[in-house]
Amino acid sequence: DDPALLAVLDAMRGEFAVTIHVGKGAGHAGEQCTPAMLAALVKELPGLDVIACHLGGYQLLEDADDNVIGLPCYLDTSWPPGLSTVDPAIVRAMMERHGTDRIVFASDWPTADPARELDAIRAQAGGVADKGDDGELRALAAEDR
Repeated sequence: DDPALLAVLDAMRGEFAVTIHVGKGAGHAGEQCTPAMLAALVKELPGLDVIACHLGGYQLLEDADDNVIGLPCYLDTSWPPGLSTVDPAIVRAMMERHGTDRIVFASDWPTADPARELDAIRAQAGGVADKGDDGELRALAAEDR
């Protein structure tokens, strides 16, 4: 929410995607970018392609659910030490409400293993992200099987 950064992000609209760490981490309590701060940014700068790390709020999924789900932004699936540590019902519900077309595979490597993260998404999403032929997940993971 720094005005100087807002000017830079405004200039990036329509030209570049911006990846934003949202939630706790790196010794911070989440004050650098909370889900509510991300929501305000997305609303203030429509057309800015935002990828919100950690499903929109690392260790702040309830806040992410309240503030980020359904906004015109992308969510990445990175969740150290692994997505398998998150309740599958929460992941499934978030993906259903946000839309799988706005979910981007990420592993937060080297903190989490990409292959295990892909397996966790398959197991937790319960068919939401895996449309039967695995094509959508393969595209998200940039895999060629």
